[in-house]
Amino acid sequence: MLHRKNIQFFVASLVLMVGFYLYNPFALYFQSDDFIHINWSRQGIFFQDNAFRPVCDLSIMFDHFLYGKNAWGYHLTNLILHIIASILVGIFYAVFVKKFLTQDTPLRMQGFICGTIFFIYSSHSEAVFWILGRSAILGAIFSLLFLIGYLNKTKHPFYVLLYIFSWLLALMSYESCWVLPIYILLFTLFKKEKHVWKHFFVVCMIFLLYLIFRYVTIHQIIGEYEAENIFSNEWKVLSLHYLIMISRSFLPWFKGNRIAFYGLIILSIFLILFLKKVNKKERKTFMFLGLLFLLSLLPYISIGVDTNGVEGERFLYFPIVFLCLLITGISSTSRVEILYKETWLLTFSIIHLAILAVNSNNQQFAGAVVKKTLKEIAHMNPENKIKVYGLPQCQYGALIFRAGLPDAVSWLINKEQGKNIHIFSQRSEILPLSYDYPIKNLTKENSKVSIFNFKDSELEISEDTTLH
Repeated sequence: MLHRKNIQFFVASLVLMVGFYLYNPFALYFQSDDFIHINWSRQGIFFQDNAFRPVCDLSIMFDHFLYGKNAWGYHLTNLILHIIASILVGIFYAVFVKKFLTQDTPLRMQGFICGTIFFIYSSHSEAVFWILGRSAILGAIFSLLFLIGYLNKTKHPFYVLLYIFSWLLALMSYESCWVLPIYILLFTLFKKEKHVWKHFFVVCMIFLLYLIFRYVTIHQIIGEYEAENIFSNEWKVLSLHYLIMISRSFLPWFKGNRIAFYGLIILSIFLILFLKKVNKKERKTFMFLGLLFLLSLLPYISIGVDTNGVEGERFLYFPIVFLCLLITGISSTSRVEILYKETWLLTFSIIHLAILAVNSNNQQFAGAVVKKTLKEIAHMNPENKIKVYGLPQCQYGALIFRAGLPDAVSWLINKEQGKNIHIFSQRSEILPLSYDYPIKNLTKENSKVSIFNFKDSELEISEDTTLH
């Protein structure tokens, strides 16, 4: 048994090292909305675009104080927060198993594996690679602390303070935590606990006061961006989004929705067949975890997740916590003992590390395009006007310049020069750029107006000859 645990620890440690390499913060740069929101945060502007996420805004402000215009520092913070979240996933796994499966066996190795799975899970990589994606990480961290505190609330008063404090911070971090009151209601019903309704009442009262304060502050409960399809009663769209979010939690991005539905059907069949073989208590717990996962997707059902790239994967960050618990729990049952856990872990990890490598490459490439573009603008006369055509929005979901080009120039180069940027057209989001995307500069020294034309294979910079 000790030998097997050593092998599992070695495999998991090796996987973690590869994951650290792929998340390399020093190879990433600012992207798109970063230029807008970082600038606001550094000025102390909170509740940006009617978003109620002051904890994230404060963290960005602190990063700017530490790192200024060095993008690697912001990405390093994201990675550190992701590490913390992964550790908490492992701790929460042990707490959950003891609570709902009442196992007294050592759970350190299972928790370590669960945290490792979460760390390299490729379907929520956007939250780590994109600076502004950290709001999802912060929301998950405080939600996990809330759940750990709430499930241990009868052990010590410290845990009561932990879940109350974490609940407040989670609410001010990300809307993914809005499902937590439903969770604790289900915990109470699942375990048939008595004398815990006072805790449920406290949680609900805090949530109500938060909603009132949110409305007073930003004059809305749910924004148009988060709930446009709900407000317009687009139930077919909502259903489609929900099914895609379920599928994308298991599967990588791909073009089209058909693969998503085929994959969802196959996974459903597999889970049904497996659940028939486990004992009643395990089946009940696994189904409960599945329910928690399905509920965790609801806050972002109106927005959905992209199937052509990684965009929107930040919405899956917290839901995937419960998938990791489910995957680890299933692999730990006696029914899969003969498959050797270390072989399963290695196979699962190789698949996700391969997908993570693709995502990492796209994010690095998107950042490189941003950096090259800004470098060319920095070399130009600050008084020159720049006309931009075919501005790339993203690279398989890795944001480039969907927004923020003028803000990037104003912040990183010259405040006045940012006013001289005029965007006339943007590329389709599903039309990627070709690696390694060189720049062809055809302008002359006395050029007053330059045209930036983003083609498939290169950025062509030329003069505006219509002015001569």
